[in-house]
Amino acid sequence: MFGSFGQIARPILGAFISLFLLAVVSIPSAVAAPGFAPGYTAIKATFEAQPQWKRIMTQAAARSTTAATPWQDLVAGLSGEHPLRQLDAVNRYFNRIPYAEDQDNYGVQDHWATPEEFVRRNVGDCEDYSIAKYTALRAMGWSAGSLLVVVIRDHKYKVNHAALAAKVDGQWYYLDNRASRVLTPSDVPFYQPVYALNERQLSVFVKARPTVAAAARAKTRNATPAHSG
Repeated sequence: MFGSFGQIARPILGAFISLFLLAVVSIPSAVAAPGFAPGYTAIKATFEAQPQWKRIMTQAAARSTTAATPWQDLVAGLSGEHPLRQLDAVNRYFNRIPYAEDQDNYGVQDHWATPEEFVRRNVGDCEDYSIAKYTALRAMGWSAGSLLVVVIRDHKYKVNHAALAAKVDGQWYYLDNRASRVLTPSDVPFYQPVYALNERQLSVFVKARPTVAAAARAKTRNATPAHSG
């Protein structure tokens, strides 16, 4: 579980440490983080660091493209609509499902449900909403590169959380089970992205270090005396 106002599960911190170590050890190169994580660097990790996501993606790959899904009418009804309209409709559709902690729902501290499982049980927690929204938008033709399931540290409520990030015309938006409307990162400045994933990659976010040139400029500015005129 990530996203309630209840107790934070210790395994989440352990999973993050594992993600970070796998990222640093296996792929030392880093790139600029997406726009919803300004000031951070994205370091790639392997999917072995998040076995629950790996399981969901394996099942998704095995799913027939012609198989009926609970959200097929939603997908068909939004075909050709503006991307922001699609985001809003998908967000509202899945947010109707009641929230429940994994401990209450499955008897375990953390369980990532497949979209079918989430809809069938008609209850879930934050990552379940995010995964279902990701799957529905992919079925609508959205590219994997424009969608990320983001694990977040919410500094306002001091909890861990998850939401789906979607990119439209260079702007990132959050589809959050806590909000009926689609959010922008500026709506939730207290969200600190910890890691993000889609079917192609898993990235851990770390604070970006200033370049030598930027550090030199900052040092020069700090050393310049103020003039009173």
